[in-house]
Amino acid sequence: MNRSLRDGRGVIVVACLLVLASVLVALPRGSGTAQGSREPTTARPAVIGVDGGSHWWEPRIERRQRALGARYVRREFAGDLDHDVRFAQVRRTGQRTLCLMGGGERWRRDPDAYVRYVTNFARRYAKQCVAFEIVNEPYARADGAQALYARTYRRVVRAARRVAPSARFLISMEVGGEDGGPRGEDRWVDALYDAVPDLNAYVDGVAVHLYGDDPVSCDADKRWCFRRIDRFRERLSEHGAADKPFWITELGVPTGRCYECVGEKRQAEWIGGYLEAVRARTDVAAVFLYQLSDLRTGDWSSKEFNFGLLRSDGRRKPAYGVVRAAVSR
Repeated sequence: MNRSLRDGRGVIVVACLLVLASVLVALPRGSGTAQGSREPTTARPAVIGVDGGSHWWEPRIERRQRALGARYVRREFAGDLDHDVRFAQVRRTGQRTLCLMGGGERWRRDPDAYVRYVTNFARRYAKQCVAFEIVNEPYARADGAQALYARTYRRVVRAARRVAPSARFLISMEVGGEDGGPRGEDRWVDALYDAVPDLNAYVDGVAVHLYGDDPVSCDADKRWCFRRIDRFRERLSEHGAADKPFWITELGVPTGRCYECVGEKRQAEWIGGYLEAVRARTDVAAVFLYQLSDLRTGDWSSKEFNFGLLRSDGRRKPAYGVVRAAVSR
């Protein structure tokens, strides 16, 4: 091969490599062959989804999820690592999954086992999860759990990122139990950062459960008020986390004659108000309504049975139409 031909081909090769490099640089993190989903990549507009409940894989629940039109569903996983059939079912619906890594008190009783479980789950299913929510309401028993939770969360993210580098992880920053009440978020959030000063390096989003009363008139100094989200933003900003988006992974209103329940019409009004408040913010990536269906409509012994957008027999409450209209925008 003569020298001029070799030089010409060399120029072509270099040009091709430069073009390829520019394309790769332009791809957002999580594109191509990355192991985890990065959507939604911005905090605006917020994704609106629904909590699928404890039996989300049952055919009747799947049909109800499809009918609502929500593309994002929060689903809990605990213990079992074989979910191929269930994720295949989810892909057929075109939905995306917020993967709640549950397991009850497992993270407290055996942190090593919990870290292994989440890591193995992420290795196998990171592509199926829009994000991983690490533990459901770890603050429910505020007896010194903050430090253990913060350190376990850091261990989980370190290990899982090695096998799924593009996966996103949500830390639970809320209050409950003895830490509830005015300014309870101070104690919980501050304790997490006291235990792990570099916590921000492991946080892709902040999971909060903002149950509350009327979103317009409620008292932000009370435990049950949606507007407490501003308190959390203040605390996070003081810890250098002003850029961390909120993921409201549970938000709902129970109906009926149980304690702290309201009428179905008011449920619809309040949920509509919550969604309007979310749309007005630039720091909320997603909100998931809790939950799709009542567990036991008419059982007034606990509000937990009556949070649904649907009654347990599948009949729609007025709030269903509010949420359906919102997800279709």
